[in-house]
Amino acid sequence: MTAARVPEDRPPLVAVPDLPADQMATASHDVLVGGEQTTPEGQVLAVTHYGRALRGQGLPIGPVLGVTQGEIAGGDQATPEGHHCRDTQEVRALRGSDSPASHQISDTQARRAGGGSTSPEGHTNRGPHNRRALRGPFLRDAFLGSLAQALDDVEQLRKATANRYWELTTTEKDDKGVSLGKGLPYDHPDVTTLRNLLFEIGPKEIPIGKEQDPVGKKKKQVKLKGPGGVEHTAIKALEARLRTHPLWETWGRHTMGVGPKQFGRLLGALGDPYWNERDDCPRTMSALMKYCGFDVTDGVAPRKQKGQKAGWSSAARMRMWNISQSVIKTGKKSPHYELYVATKAHYEDALHSRPCPRCTKQGKPPAPVGSPLTKAHIAARGERAISKAMLKELWRASRDLHEASDPLRN
Repeated sequence: MTAARVPEDRPPLVAVPDLPADQMATASHDVLVGGEQTTPEGQVLAVTHYGRALRGQGLPIGPVLGVTQGEIAGGDQATPEGHHCRDTQEVRALRGSDSPASHQISDTQARRAGGGSTSPEGHTNRGPHNRRALRGPFLRDAFLGSLAQALDDVEQLRKATANRYWELTTTEKDDKGVSLGKGLPYDHPDVTTLRNLLFEIGPKEIPIGKEQDPVGKKKKQVKLKGPGGVEHTAIKALEARLRTHPLWETWGRHTMGVGPKQFGRLLGALGDPYWNERDDCPRTMSALMKYCGFDVTDGVAPRKQKGQKAGWSSAARMRMWNISQSVIKTGKKSPHYELYVATKAHYEDALHSRPCPRCTKQGKPPAPVGSPLTKAHIAARGERAISKAMLKELWRASRDLHEASDPLRN
């Protein structure tokens, strides 16, 4: 990085002497990114990208007063020599063993302050972590998250408009013989107007509802084929952005059943899979499972409870479920499909160890203890096994990228 230009009226670059005890060197933002600093005596300190103060060649090495990227050091710290370092961002204070006892280093860059602790020598150390940090949530793509959210918004609008279209055109009746829609013909002016609106909003294939198959007993999905509107454009923008993400090249592109659309929306919900942004520290694999709603408490998977806030990300859980459905449709081509089949076989004869509301209809009492699992419950366990296995792989891929890009490790 190129150092900042030195004005002509400033003194030239010199070595850093041992400063008197009542003087203080301040490390502001340009210390972290390169440039120069001026001491109270007017001396200029050249600073590298990692904030190390440079000295003239052939001169005695004085105290090193600088900061570098690396360890998270929040709040006030005291070195074994009695130096006080007020670090307010994720940096490491590099101190020389021959520094004067009362030097202070103040970092004016704002950051998260941690709790306090005391070393055996009685020095105070306030910081959330007392170890070398990696690069932070550098795998989080904020614009990818914005595109994923925009796609969600457009998708909701398209679904609502498709419901209105289905109400205009359906000829289905309920159990009492009451018509569920108006049954207007395809060429009716009102239907044409709403269909053209759907073409401007939706993708190239727009699902508008299900109709009874005259041949089979199941209902078939009805779709409209159009030129592709706003949602189609949003999907293409999301996929193009995802292809520039490191995790797509290292994991997503090589994993059968993972498409750019769903993977982009998953990363939009997760941010950085390896980094906990709330606590500003690396995220464990179990923490990622819990964030996505795949943890287990007392042998039971979490479920939404009335009047209680979910303790996981509903968006991340839904995206992982969609990916698991894609894996199942892929079939034997995906190695994760074998896990799905094996999990279903494992629970084929399983019995409930506790009451299960999943295996009964809504509003009915839960299935009693000792009753067999329904086919839907067994399939859900297989889908859950796929999701957990793929999350583990994603977490490991993210961890490897963090460790490979760590400047202090390399």
